[in-house]
Amino acid sequence: MSVSILAASELVVVSSIPAGLAKVLALIISYCTAFLVLLWASLIIWTWRDARVRIPQRDWAILATVLVAVLWLPGVVLYLILRPPETAVNQYLKVFEAGMLNEYESRLRCPACHQPVRSDFLLCPCCGAQQRRPCANCSRLLLPQWRHCPYCAVPVAAREPVSAVAKRASA
Repeated sequence: MSVSILAASELVVVSSIPAGLAKVLALIISYCTAFLVLLWASLIIWTWRDARVRIPQRDWAILATVLVAVLWLPGVVLYLILRPPETAVNQYLKVFEAGMLNEYESRLRCPACHQPVRSDFLLCPCCGAQQRRPCANCSRLLLPQWRHCPYCAVPVAAREPVSAVAKRASA
């Protein structure tokens, strides 16, 4: 009998809320519900767009989106932990750039002995052939076939290659 009295007293408390306050509470609850539904929908849309950009396989992108739709906030946290750190385009560009850099570095070879040389070498370390020479005016490195310095526009004096000078000195 005390339980029914307790339940009856709770009913009295609930029914004793003023009508204006009940409307305000109902309005707050409906706004919070609408906010949470919009947040849930926006997280699903964001996950789908992000997964399409980061994950090349469409099936995995769909699975990530369903995970967020079902698990909601824990699904978003799980997706953020498991998603690739870079977009698929950035991954492709990184691999492409590394390949182009390797190809560029492999092209820099001595014209005399075809050994690899760096772009800042003045001479080939293997055969001594001149790779570049400094400009007499601005000291920037010039290719041997240039007749004018492109940096300071001064004509470059014709010089003998260092390898020819070395050969004459040794003879």
